[in-house]
Amino acid sequence: SSGSVSGSGGGGSGDGGDERGISGRGGGWCGLNLTTKQKRDIAIITVIETLAYLCAVRGIYYAGSGLYQVIYASVVIWIALLSYYFMNTRLTSRQWIAICICSVGVACSSLGSTLGTASDSHRGKVVLGVVFTLLCTVLFAMSYVLADKLFKQPSPPPSS
Repeated sequence: SSGSVSGSGGGGSGDGGDERGISGRGGGWCGLNLTTKQKRDIAIITVIETLAYLCAVRGIYYAGSGLYQVIYASVVIWIALLSYYFMNTRLTSRQWIAICICSVGVACSSLGSTLGTASDSHRGKVVLGVVFTLLCTVLFAMSYVLADKLFKQPSPPPSS
């Protein structure tokens, strides 16, 4: 049938079309069999990702794309730290040393870019951009860790 998005039966009106449709008929929420807690966790991750994106837009606007990229590169540091604290991920002494070295490098690079700005009014905007970018980076890292934790949970049995 023309314009039909669902499966072989034309779908949409309960005529036995695609059981995996977005409506979740026969397959749970969005075709997935998720618990209420998993749905809540996905909603939380979505809100965190949205806030992170909004901070990213402001960060790029005020700090500029170059400084944004330098700071956002620290996302791996934040993921490691958040995984350590919230998922009990063990980090080796080499990983801790690497985290410290990378943190100092990002801090020096960001500080140098911020202090090197000519006027005080422009410097204030750059600092605001750094704050937004740092917040965006931590929020994205948090969403990645939460998603990792969610996907490592055992799946519920399929519904009949």
